[in-house]
Amino acid sequence: MNSEMWGSVLQRFWSQGYAATTLTALASDCAMSDKQLRRRGGDKRELLLGALRHYLDQHSSACLDALEGGSRAAIEAFFKDWSKEAVAGAHHQGCFAVNCAVELGADEEVQRLVGRHLWRLMQAFEDAVQRALAAGEVAKTLNPAQAGAAMATIWYGVAVLARAQAPAAVLRLSAQSAVSVMDASQLPLDR
Repeated sequence: MNSEMWGSVLQRFWSQGYAATTLTALASDCAMSDKQLRRRGGDKRELLLGALRHYLDQHSSACLDALEGGSRAAIEAFFKDWSKEAVAGAHHQGCFAVNCAVELGADEEVQRLVGRHLWRLMQAFEDAVQRALAAGEVAKTLNPAQAGAAMATIWYGVAVLARAQAPAAVLRLSAQSAVSVMDASQLPLDR
């Protein structure tokens, strides 16, 4: 299937969820019959996994690129931009990877794909914190791995809040909380 078709499949699953999405609706979105869609993309589960891979290829790369090579300023910009977009309604469907994990968390391939995405995001935050540490932009006692994990977890939480249509103040405060992790000398688990 081409990128446009994967985009159509993704949008349907993203807006309706796995359980409410039918092969007939997916086929209609792709301008083909159910039989043609199954032949090209597989069954409903295979289509969901393909849509998830497509999403991660497109959206995960954008998140990671925003942090690549940056330090504190890149992290601050990441959360500021994402929360601004969320407040404007751009992320009203939340994060597709999070949505899949919530609805289909027992599926081993969903676990693998979402887990890999989370690890990559945590690593990108950790690397950015490490660069901030080297530049003297954060306390020397800050644990980059813990900070990266905390930021990724908060980001996932902000994505859930965006899907739940949380008030703008809550989205902003949550994003600010992620940035404030860099101001901690050490996170509580170190004590």
